[in-house]
Amino acid sequence: MRKYDTAKFLVPKKARVSLNCNRCGLEIGSKTIYYKETLGRIHEPDKMIFKDFCANCYRRFGSDELMFPEQKSVPKSARNLRLKDH
Repeated sequence: MRKYDTAKFLVPKKARVSLNCNRCGLEIGSKTIYYKETLGRIHEPDKMIFKDFCANCYRRFGSDELMFPEQKSVPKSARNLRLKDH
């Protein structure tokens, strides 16, 4: 995890040009709502890459899953199965 990754959050924006979703790859048309990573009022460092996500991915996965896909949690039902097996 990089220095500013925990400070990033998603904000809804209206697309001015067509973009691609970084999660599913679908095209986000102009004048549609999408979600963009931002640092808010923190000065953005040079060469920092921000991702764009379509509204469907935001509704489907939520902000935590989109921004930190490597930190997958194990569902409670799967945890209980593991404990019962041993």
